[in-house]
Amino acid sequence: MTFCIIILAAEVQPRDERAAAYLENHVSRATHQAYIVECKEDYNLLYREVREKRKIPINIIVVPNGKLHSSQRMYSDKRMEVLRKEHGFECYLDETFTAPEAIMAALMVSCGDLTIYIHYHEVIYIHFVITLDSP
Repeated sequence: MTFCIIILAAEVQPRDERAAAYLENHVSRATHQAYIVECKEDYNLLYREVREKRKIPINIIVVPNGKLHSSQRMYSDKRMEVLRKEHGFECYLDETFTAPEAIMAALMVSCGDLTIYIHYHEVIYIHFVITLDSP
């Protein structure tokens, strides 16, 4: 048995500060601090040695064989191009950072679908002041 542990937060590289902010807001703190193992035996060993014997709370994500399973995009490339041009969508969340395959798989397992859309355009807030005349 090969015992392989990966600490998730050490391996994720966002492409810029905005991407880091989106990722930080989408991925829970527990997931960022999780250990990733490739099989249930590794999970049991890590849990027993750290959680039970040393009483240290840890988060463990099991990614079978450390492999990422392909996920299908909701929209075709052509439709995504329309969304970019007409609605200002920039990209999918999983395109805003790089990480090893096991990390990407762990994020998919723990956070669900990372194919959410990112919209980078600034939002402008306009404040209206209304003056009412008294009768």
